[in-house]
Amino acid sequence: MNTSLIIIIICIIVGIIVIRELFCWYFKINERNDLLEKILEELQTLNGHVPTNDSEEKDTKKSKKDKNNDKQSVSEKETDESNKDEPNKDE
Repeated sequence: MNTSLIIIIICIIVGIIVIRELFCWYFKINERNDLLEKILEELQTLNGHVPTNDSEEKDTKKSKKDKNNDKQSVSEKETDESNKDEPNKDE
């Protein structure tokens, strides 16, 4: 009984893998993924940045977020300073 259960489980696993491959082939998911990767590489080349690995790509995303945060804080400071320079309308 145990061996038949093991054989059934193995057949189910193999069946799922085969069905997944057929699904990916039919909808050309693997080709789309390859095409998207090529497009990404070309866009990065056009922008002058070609990451060597995933960690460098994540670092650039983080640094862009940091730059945006810095820009926001600088603009907030400028707004605060300009408000200090203006006389109060209430007085």
